Amino acid sequence: MRRHFFLMYNPAAGTARGVVVDKVERDLVAGGGSVVRATATTVEAAAVEARAAAQSGAFDALIAAGGDGTVRQAAIATLGTPCAVGAIMIGTGNVLAHELGLPRQPHAIATMLREGPSIPIELGRANGTPFLLMAGAGLDGRIIARLHQPLKRWIGKAAFAPATLAALAGPLDQIAVEIDGQAHTCTWAIVTNASYYGSTFRLTSAVSLRTPTMAVLLFRARSRVELATQVIALALGRLDARSALDPDWVSIHPCTRVRIEADPPTVVQIDGDLFGMTPVEITRDGGQIAMIVPRGP
Repeated sequence: MRRHFFLMYNPAAGTARGVVVDKVERDLVAGGGSVVRATATTVEAAAVEARAAAQSGAFDALIAAGGDGTVRQAAIATLGTPCAVGAIMIGTGNVLAHELGLPRQPHAIATMLREGPSIPIELGRANGTPFLLMAGAGLDGRIIARLHQPLKRWIGKAAFAPATLAALAGPLDQIAVEIDGQAHTCTWAIVTNASYYGSTFRLTSAVSLRTPTMAVLLFRARSRVELATQVIALALGRLDARSALDPDWVSIHPCTRVRIEADPPTVVQIDGDLFGMTPVEITRDGGQIAMIVPRGP
């Protein structure tokens, strides 16, 4: 049973305003545990504290309270240490929660953190930076770049609608992708360790965060309208079926190494955070973490 926890909390994530985090912390302490909170006021600075905590050997687990990006920072902090990673998902998309079936109720979260098993998860790497879930170049990067963060904190997922419309109004990206030495072209690329995307959207069944696999999805659109229909197909969970019927429209490839370039350069995101511009090289060697999950039935 885990008793000693270090907590990274991103107060800018989601709209929960810390209520869930406070309840989980009280539950852990009431059960005989101890919780030390990072004192930094930014996720980046808190990650430095978290790294020191993980390396100290004084904690059984590092808890990330926030969205997928906060969990990624916590995961990176534990690399090379025996410290497990736990998550209190209070972000906007919370892909990790859907991917691993993480609980949302405070008592269930605290029980998982104390008693839940941990599973190994392999991270990817983008230009040397580890990521947990996925990296995207093209449309989803441009959506993140246009996302109004104060509006996102206020209205949650609804803030993605104007950002998506603005990104779709732009010119189509011209992207060159090399997948394990094979050349391809597309207008939008997603490299993923996870089967879910954005929130509850089923991206593909070709991969799962529970297995050491990675795949790249290549979207090929001839117009903005066709790109919009690809977004709709993603939201409806139809990409696997469409790739089987029409791989020229969207194709799914298992991969270990992907290099993405664009002319002109396009925007890249990792785990829902802005990451810069192409070119980007993505590999499946970001290291392994121990992720706490609910106990099975």
